[in-house]
Amino acid sequence: MAEASLIPKKLPFASSPLGAGLGIFFRIGFVFFVVAVLATGGLFLYRTLLVSNLTKQRDALAQLESQFPVADIERREEVARAIEASKTLLDAHVRPSRIFPLLQNNTLPAVFFSTFSYAETDRAITVSGDAPSYQAVAQQASIFESLEEVASATFSNLSLTNRGTVNFNLKIILTSPIL
Repeated sequence: MAEASLIPKKLPFASSPLGAGLGIFFRIGFVFFVVAVLATGGLFLYRTLLVSNLTKQRDALAQLESQFPVADIERREEVARAIEASKTLLDAHVRPSRIFPLLQNNTLPAVFFSTFSYAETDRAITVSGDAPSYQAVAQQASIFESLEEVASATFSNLSLTNRGTVNFNLKIILTSPIL
């Protein structure tokens, strides 16, 4: 007869380990879980980095804003808008004006104009300005009256200012349209 032993030499039935069919799905699921945890951790660290950078940038902006007064910034923005509007207007002109070179070349260095208007229908230039003395106003009048492009140059509203300069209005009638 066969020898009796307490340890079986052969398993009574062929079995596969429990869950062996689910092992591949478990491994794939575990890999996805690990990838998801790593991605979440990476996103959290990236968010922390972004918040830190945003805080630093806000602090830098606040420091820069404190260096420049808001009134100066607003004034400069207004001047920039005026310059852009002027460029737009000048770009829309069909031909360049010869009025400004006429005034520039024939105005005394000590005389300056503060306002300007031109009426094309009347061919009249109207300016107001400042001169250092009544003598400078008289010299300026004789210069404009001697020009062949000028029919008449009339100074009016002469007044002495607190600074000792003379305010005046000037109306120049041109002989022909000079635009």
